[in-house]
Amino acid sequence: MPDLRNVTARKDFFLTVGELDNFEPLQAATQLNFQPGECFEYSNLAYNALALIIERVSGMKWQDFVKAEIFQKTGMKTSEITDGSHPSRGVAHAYDRKGGSFVENDYGEFPTFCAAGNGGIWSTVRELFAYERAIQSASFLSARSIARSRTIYEPSAWSSNRTPQLGYSWWIGEVGLFPNRPYNTEMIYHTGSQGGFRAFHVWVPEHEILVVGLFNRPLERVSLVREVLDFVAEDGW
Repeated sequence: MPDLRNVTARKDFFLTVGELDNFEPLQAATQLNFQPGECFEYSNLAYNALALIIERVSGMKWQDFVKAEIFQKTGMKTSEITDGSHPSRGVAHAYDRKGGSFVENDYGEFPTFCAAGNGGIWSTVRELFAYERAIQSASFLSARSIARSRTIYEPSAWSSNRTPQLGYSWWIGEVGLFPNRPYNTEMIYHTGSQGGFRAFHVWVPEHEILVVGLFNRPLERVSLVREVLDFVAEDGW
């Protein structure tokens, strides 16, 4: 789907609106970027659309659905989801470096931050461990759905020069994030950024190792993941 949001020109508007208003500009689209299944293009807007679909199917507000179906079933007791305002306490603020100093860049400064379908989760390393453990035990999704999400999806219409590398949202393998590393083991992972926040979540199923990083400032997170995994691999996992 083409992302037709003119965030730069309408920054003040997108600073405060959620899924529905983020998705509204797409209604002016006259064509897709490519036909479904032909190739891959990451799209935050598509995750906003998924949140709207879940609201329609479940009859629940997206944020309430996440709390009930994921946080509660997973034991993520202190995690929060953006819902129209910045959590008043208990969360870190994010910062970008400008010149020789840091400036805040999260809720109130970064446009589209209020749309929680493509991000907006406030959590901890320990609770993301609980989240991964819940995935392994099929606590909030069926084992079949989890297996499909973590198996590379290869559409029959695929015509891209790039080899498929994703399941349903998860990157799978070593290509891109771990090139030229002698791990010889599968990685299931995702990285992310929003405003000044940076994050990664890497599961190594063969060795049952999880590497999670949450940061409130820019850094070379991919290099850091590699450094951690190099260290663990050298120590025999």
